[in-house]
Amino acid sequence: MQKRRKELLRGWFVLFLSGIGATSLIFTAKGNAFGQVLIIVFSVLYGVISYEFAYYGEMITYLGMSAPIALLAVIAWLKNPSSKGKA
Repeated sequence: MQKRRKELLRGWFVLFLSGIGATSLIFTAKGNAFGQVLIIVFSVLYGVISYEFAYYGEMITYLGMSAPIALLAVIAWLKNPSSKGKA
């Protein structure tokens, strides 16, 4: 019974994580810096899931490439706002 509950909880977590990933893409496509922040959150949480499933290549890709690039993008985005005053 405990194993079934853990699998169900993991399934909901993966669904929630997919929602964060899709939302980050929408915000990023609209040119909002918050999308990059969501990508950082997504990368960290996806790294946790990848570790649990022993997908070490995925974990390295998201934690070692996507998250740092998104962090640098947020910094650059906030340092150089558009002429309309929006980040």
